[in-house]
Amino acid sequence: MQALVLEPDRRLSLREIEIDEPLAVGLHAATKAQIRPGDVALVIGAGTIGTVTALAALAGGCSRVIISDVQQPKLDLVARMGPITPVNVA
Repeated sequence: MQALVLEPDRRLSLREIEIDEPLAVGLHAATKAQIRPGDVALVIGAGTIGTVTALAALAGGCSRVIISDVQQPKLDLVARMGPITPVNVA
């Protein structure tokens, strides 16, 4: 079990360490989707992982990302992050 535990780099802040796992999930999702330049992506959920996934999709070449959620404050936040179209599905 000890082999599965990594000690974080002490130069990183707690905030930087906290985002590592959601970032890894978002990057993995974007990679699995095999994004090509100009693609349009749909992300369901505008929480931390959904937001990072949307940003990873943009970084991977998507021309536009649509993100859905039922909480308007989350959608308002992601709307300021580039070519992301928020959709409230409530």
